[in-house]
Amino acid sequence: MNAAETLIAWNCADPHFRLRRAAPPGSIAIGPLQDPGEPDWTEPYANTGGAAYVHRRKLRGLPQQFLVMRDYYALVYV
Repeated sequence: MNAAETLIAWNCADPHFRLRRAAPPGSIAIGPLQDPGEPDWTEPYANTGGAAYVHRRKLRGLPQQFLVMRDYYALVYV
């Protein structure tokens, strides 16, 4: 699975922010884009990124690597 085909899903770390989501606060999941008709594995999460942004699916090389590192930074350090 490459970055152009990978979704990132997460919930904020605030324990009071649930919005009827099943995944615990602060949880992160990484998985494939879904094909039409497949179950939505991102449903338990409030936010999605990575290949959820359509323009990211066309990027290759350094631009894609930069955005992957930016996602990592935003999830881990911010």
